[in-house]
Amino acid sequence: MIADEWRVVATLYQSATTRVERVRDSRGETRVRKTLRREARNPAEVARYRHAYAVNRGLDSPRIVTALARQDSGGQSAILFRDSGATALRDLLAARIDARAATREDGSRHYRPDDADIAWALDVGVQLAEALAALHEQGFVHRDLNPGNAIVDAGGFLQLI
Repeated sequence: MIADEWRVVATLYQSATTRVERVRDSRGETRVRKTLRREARNPAEVARYRHAYAVNRGLDSPRIVTALARQDSGGQSAILFRDSGATALRDLLAARIDARAATREDGSRHYRPDDADIAWALDVGVQLAEALAALHEQGFVHRDLNPGNAIVDAGGFLQLI
């Protein structure tokens, strides 16, 4: 079974249909695993998942995380990706906002970006546009674009899952 081969280190993102986790095997190697959630599993979703894997394997862009393997076992469907140790864009956004948000007298939080935040956001936007352009140039559309499906490494390099 998929769950027996890998130990979950961290959940990176969860949607109504998928769960993205950093996992470690018995040798200590890490991967990113995208699993079709049990409640979303039906023949159409499984077929879409298998198609997404096949599409990813044919993509050629450093802005797209490379799928290494697909696993179908014990009623589960998962795709394993190379793990660069990157952080989900969603978590980076939350950390930036939390670090600079001020609490008002009424208890509400207020965030006002500074020049560094704006420059960072523009850089992220350009990298997202590059990733989407790479997909579109190869004839594909990302159907679940959100900050949980983008990762950023320690050097600031963004990739789409």
